Order: sequence, then C-alpha cells, then structure tokens
Amino acid sequence: PEKAQPFGMVAEQALSAKVYRQQVQVDIIEQDKYGRSVGRVWLNGQDINLSQLVDGLAWHYQFFARKNQTSDDFARYDAIQRQAQQQRIGLWQDANPLPPWNFRRAKKNQAASG
Repeated sequence: PEKAQPFGMVAEQALSAKVYRQQVQVDIIEQDKYGRSVGRVWLNGQDINLSQLVDGLAWHYQFFARKNQTSDDFARYDAIQRQAQQQRIGLWQDANPLPPWNFRRAKKNQAASG
C-alpha cells in the first residue's frame, strides 16, 4: 500500500524492521514508467517481497507479475496473497482494501478535477 493508505505506514515499518541496516540483494526485473527499479528483494536467501505478502502488507500486482514472474512464482505469490486475504491478515482486515494502483489513479483523478 501507499503510505497514505490504511496499513501503508505499517507495511513500511514492517519492511524496515526486516531489512534496515542489512545487506540485501535486489534482482531488478524492470524499470517502471517513472524510472523506478522494480525488483525482488532477498535477505539471506529469504524472499522479502513474498514475506510482505505473507504478512498481508503488500499486493501481488498480477498485471505486471504475469509478464515478469515464472508460472511457479506467480502461483506461489497468488496463493500466499489469497491465504492472507482469507485469514484477514494485515491490510486484508480492511472491509474494502484498495490496490495502490487504484489509489494512485483516484488521487490523480481528484487532482485533475479539483
């Protein structure tokens, strides 16, 4: 989630607690349209991206994942997200969690009309 969304700061704090002052490996997959690196973060062999999903503190962005993840990784990430949803962990406690890409689009539309 974005920082301004429910669980946004919780997600950031959880990620920081996992990797702060640690040496991580980042497998950069692509650059997004804003020039940001999109990648998979590893710490001592642990997939940190997946751990955020396990904790219900991230979204599996399936639109991009379909072209960048192996079918096995896609299935694993999808299953973990569904499990977090079913158990109402993290952001899935919200009655209507909004994907960050929709949150950004809504903010952009508000700014354009306001």
